[in-house]
This record gives sequence, C-alpha cells and structure tokens, in this order.
Amino acid sequence: MTNLTISRDFFAVFFVLVVALAANTIDAQAQPGSEIEYRSYLAHIAAASNALRVNETGEAKRWIDGAPVRYRGWEWSYLSSLANQHTMSRTIHDAPVTAIAVSQDGKFLASASADRTVKVTNVESGDEIFKFSDPKLIPQSVSFSSDGRRFLAAFSRHTVIVWDLAKKSEVSRLQGQGKGITAAVFSPNDELIASCSWNVSQQRGVWGIVEIWNAATGEPTKQLEYGIKPLVGIAFSPDGKQLAVASWEVDKIAAVWDTSNWSGPRVMETEGDEVYKAGQSIAFSPDSRTLAVGGKDNAIRIWDSANGKMIKKLGGPGRGHAKWVNGVAFTPDGRDLVSASTDQTLKVWDVASGTELMSFRGHIKGINAVAVSPDGRNLFSASGDTTIKAWTFSPTDVNARLWKHDGSVYGFAVSPDGKTAATAAWQGKLRLWDIASGNEIAVWQAHGQSANAVAFSPDGKRLASVGNDNRIKLWDIASRKELRTFEEAKGNQLISVGFSRDGKNVLATSSMESAKIWDTDTGKLVRNIDHKNGVTFIALSADGRTIATGGTDGKIELWEMNSGRNVGTIHSGTSRVLSIAFSLDGKLLAAASGRTVGLYDVNTQKAIFKVGHDEGVYGVSFSPDGRRLASASSDQTVKLWDTVTGEAVLTMPFDESIYGVHFSPDGKRIFVLPIGNDVRVFGSRDGQK
Repeated sequence: MTNLTISRDFFAVFFVLVVALAANTIDAQAQPGSEIEYRSYLAHIAAASNALRVNETGEAKRWIDGAPVRYRGWEWSYLSSLANQHTMSRTIHDAPVTAIAVSQDGKFLASASADRTVKVTNVESGDEIFKFSDPKLIPQSVSFSSDGRRFLAAFSRHTVIVWDLAKKSEVSRLQGQGKGITAAVFSPNDELIASCSWNVSQQRGVWGIVEIWNAATGEPTKQLEYGIKPLVGIAFSPDGKQLAVASWEVDKIAAVWDTSNWSGPRVMETEGDEVYKAGQSIAFSPDSRTLAVGGKDNAIRIWDSANGKMIKKLGGPGRGHAKWVNGVAFTPDGRDLVSASTDQTLKVWDVASGTELMSFRGHIKGINAVAVSPDGRNLFSASGDTTIKAWTFSPTDVNARLWKHDGSVYGFAVSPDGKTAATAAWQGKLRLWDIASGNEIAVWQAHGQSANAVAFSPDGKRLASVGNDNRIKLWDIASRKELRTFEEAKGNQLISVGFSRDGKNVLATSSMESAKIWDTDTGKLVRNIDHKNGVTFIALSADGRTIATGGTDGKIELWEMNSGRNVGTIHSGTSRVLSIAFSLDGKLLAAASGRTVGLYDVNTQKAIFKVGHDEGVYGVSFSPDGRRLASASSDQTVKLWDTVTGEAVLTMPFDESIYGVHFSPDGKRIFVLPIGNDVRVFGSRDGQK
C-alpha cells in the first residue's frame, strides 16, 4: 500500500458520489424503508471500507458510527470490529502520548506526553500512581528499571530524571550535553543509564552522542559518538553485553557497542542505496542475538547484532506499514515482532519468515510507541490521539483466522453444532478444524487426487466427500475410517456432495447427465436424477424437500426429494453452474454461473436480481437470516449483496482468486477459500475478537 494521506474532504466527496450512484441504481419499489436513508447506509459502508484500506481509522469510525441503524448487517459489524480491535482504551493525557513502557512485573505503565507530563498508572485499574509535570520540560521517553523500583524519563532539555516508584520521589537528575535527549534506558542489571542525543557546532555540523551514567550515583562514566545525524532510539541487549542506537542517517541507521570495552561501534549493514531510511525505533530480541530497527521508509530491518549482517526486511513499498515505523518490540519468546506506525496501525510479524501475522486498528491518529507485557499476552500503544490502548495477541489468534494447508482448499463444511469445520484440499486430504481456536483436529488421506467437496451428516458423526479420483466416499468422523465408496463416477469432475435432512441419503453429481442419491447404510442407489446437458452441482434445501441441480448449460433443475419429480427450471444463463445455495427458509436460491450471481424465487423460478463480478464466480452462500448473500470470484474479491435490493454492500479485496465463501451457521463468521494453501476466517464484532 502506498503512503497515502486521505483528508475528510476526500471522503466527503466520496460520500456524495456514492449516494449519487445509488440514486441511479436502486429500485425505489425494492428499497426497504426510506430510499434516501438506505442510500446513505450504502455510502457510509463504502466510505468506511475505503478508509480502512488506507488506514484512516478515524474516518472509518465516523462513517461506521453514522450508518443508519436499521440497515446494519454483517458488513457493519465486520467493519466496526476492524476499526475497534483494542481491548482497552484510556485517555489520561491532554495531548499526544509520545512514549510508553511496562514494568517487569506487568503491573504498571509509564507514559510521556506532549502535555509535558509523565505518568505511571496501574495496568488493571487505570488508577494514577504517579505524575510529574514541568512546564519547561517536554518528556521524550520513559523506562523502568529491571527490578521495578525505579523509572526514568528523558526530556528535551538534555535532562534525565530518575524516580523511586514506591516513594514517588525524585532520586536523581542527570544533565546531559547536546541539544536534547531523545531516549534513555536502564541497563539490564540496573547499574547504568544510557541516553542518546545529538550535538551541533558551526565547525562540525551535527553529530550523534551517547552518554552513560552510573545509575546509583548519577555520575557520568562515558560519552560516545556516532554519525552525522541525531540519535533517536537506544537499547541495551537483554544480556547487557551490547548497546545499540537508531540514527537518522540516510543508510547507516543503526550501530552497536560492546559494553565490556565500549569498542566499535559496529555499523549494521543495509542495502547501501540512497533511500532515506532514518531509524525511528530500536529493540533487541530476548536472546540478544538480533536487532530490529523501524524506519522512516516504512520498513523494519533485522540484523545479526554480532556481525552486522542484515537478516530480513519486513515491509517496504506496497507491503506492511504505509508510514513511519515509530516503535518496535519483540515478544518474550522472540518469535514475533510488534511494530507501531504513523499509519495508525500495530502489526505483528513472524520473525523467522518475515510474514505479517496480524494488523490492529483502533487509534485515530499515528501511533508513537509500543510495549509488550512480560507475559507476551498484551500490547500497549501510545498515540497522537491522546489515548493509550491495550491489545491482546497470541498465536491462537493467528490460528483462528488463518488455517494452513499444504495445498489449495476446494471444499468446506461446518458441523451441525457449529464447532467443527471440515476442508477438502489438493492432494486428496480431508481435515477437521476446531473453529474457535483454528487448531487442526485431524487430517487423513481420503482421495487419490484432489478432494473437491465435503459435507457433514445431520448428526455430525459422518462425512461425505468427492474428489478428482471420481470417487464418492463416506467416512466415520471419530475413527476417520472409510465406511464405503458409493461410486467411481465416469467422465465428470465431482465438485459437490450433500446429505439428506434425516442423514439416510447421500447426494452427489455422478455421470455427465445425472446426479444420484444413495442409501448411507447400505450404499445402494436410491434414485437417479437425469439432468441433461451435463450436471455440475447439487444442493438440497434446508427443509429437505427440494433438490437443485446445476448444469453446464446454465440451467438449474428443481426436483422433489421424495419422489424425484422435476418441479421447475431456473435459467441462470448460458455458463456452467459452479455453485448453488438455498436460503435457510427455502424460499430463495442463489447460483453462480459464469460471471453472474443470480438470486431466484424458488416457487416461481423467476430471477429477483442478477449481479456480477469482473471474472468467474465460484461460490455463493446465504447468511442465516437471509439478508446477505456472499459470492466468491476469480476477480480476487468476495462481495456481499443485499438480498432485497441486489446492491453490493461490501467488497472484500484479496491478492488471489477466491474458490469459495461460506457463512457460519450463527452468522458471525465468513470463511473464505482463496487459491493457495489456507482458509481465512473473518469475524464480526459478535464473532471473533
């Protein structure tokens, strides 16, 4: 994503354009309630979605909060949850919060603000423990000692003040040199205090300086120099053997000293180009082996601190953060790195792979600093919006949203109790997943080639599956044993399978011109359903009375389940039908045919509306309340449609083609199947955190 700044004027113009477009496209007779109010809702959702895409969370919140209540559906809850991912928000300062730190026992937060105050608050209650204010001093950074007894703040007038937390009294005031201390920290053994700053003279210009003090006496013990730009970040390695600084240098943005003899510094190598990188933040990994620096080029670089070799670059043009990276912090296990940016987001990265795991929104102005709790469960951020926010992160959060496979996923189903999901994937494997945690429960080889579709029996004890080996199979879920193979079909790619409502029958497409129904207990053929010109898909209504089969010619035939009698034909178009879904009440049928998403009245077989994607549509799914229809397409989007008006209420963009989309039975989640090797889970406010 490019570095964009979107103004309120832009979104105001966008709003007017969307309303004007809605006026030309909405059928007033189909419109629920007030036509103007509904147009307003569509415009609010579109504006909020676009604001979130460019990380303008404040704008997004205004549009979300202003959306008319009566029309709010899954899309509103989803966008609202994206814009409010924090678990706690407190306003304890009157101006931007510029720095934050958490004590080693996790009980206290120290913060610094442009309102010229330094505060310490209780993490759980938010109660103020300590406050310092001086109209002549602007605090720049805060730090706790390792034993939690003291904390310090660095100020603009090259001053560092140390306090005793229990006594709430000043211990020492350290007067540095230069033009203003930007950051200061305790050494891990609490024996030293190090600060970074810069100096300037007519003869030398600008140069960076580091000052070291004895923490007990306040006496200066060492002064170091680095580069020709200000030093803005400083960190001791957890083992105390290294001290690192972040610099506003164009390229040589980080340097490390050996604290045993203060030799060096070792300059951390970068790409060596002329891109202005300028370090903004710095942190060591818990094992002291790697160093991370966030920069003004919106990227994060990670080095081997011993040899200065760059290991990895996180983000960059079109990836990761869209603006400066003002804060970086490792999680206690060293596996993940948290970053804070002017783009109003926090991101969590997998250090080993460089993959972005999570992106958190909630602040409405840039984030200036981030801290991780000692147990790694909570993240704390300081923002220009004057708030301090807390966020919860754990590997289970990632698992719950991203289910990894070893190949593309083609089939998906949710158990009747809504707790378990089954997937059918490339290389013929079936998997079971715990929906709440995203943990894989089981995996087994089911088909010789790709497994294409899967379905749960109504009692949740059996699975039916079909694959490119042309086999239709029944499985016992508890043992994962194959109960039987119903048929080895000839000359047709099998992409759908299902159970009757009572679980006594399995339904699947079979030969080029028929679908079949089998008895699950005996495996015997119960009925052959002749669908001429090629059958591609089969679906059963929720009440178990009506079967729909889709064909290569775009026709959808409706059949009475008990008798097999044909009761109607729906003409969806001339392209192959790749997906069919019934609404929960059985009154509506949706179909994907070519680039078209069609919604039809089951009784009359007439089209209610036909809408489209830019490329082929592979999947459709109704929300349980029937208000929304989701569609998945190779145009790299999932769209949500209002089933009354046919309006697209939300477009979710992806970087790859989408094979399928499914609502959860409770309507709180949407499961998306992109080409690749995962299932992605999107939750509304009432669903996932």
